[in-house]
Amino acid sequence: MLPPILLVTQVYMQNMSWVLASLVFAVLAYHRVHDYRSRHNIYYQMLRYLADDPRRPKLPSHIMRACNLETGKFKRYASALVEKGLVDEVAHDGGYAYRITPKSSQYVLDPALREFLDQLP
Repeated sequence: MLPPILLVTQVYMQNMSWVLASLVFAVLAYHRVHDYRSRHNIYYQMLRYLADDPRRPKLPSHIMRACNLETGKFKRYASALVEKGLVDEVAHDGGYAYRITPKSSQYVLDPALREFLDQLP
């Protein structure tokens, strides 16, 4: 039979290992969820999604879901793309939708896209 102090120490160490493991998993999950993306990456994702079917306009909710954006960020990025003439905002079923322009469709497949997107705010 172990002395009481060793039993207490053993139980304490087992509990501490669980606490440490939960902290490690929490930190890893936080970094996975809050992974940093540059604005260039977000612009490129939006243009690629719109270029999948250029004839059909895409709703804002579909773009936000596909590019993993919240509403505020989506509005900021979409307005920048519309301002630069890369995306058209068209009326659609009482609301609005977005369509890629011929100007931007050539850039989506062009390797010089990164240099061009440096001009965006």
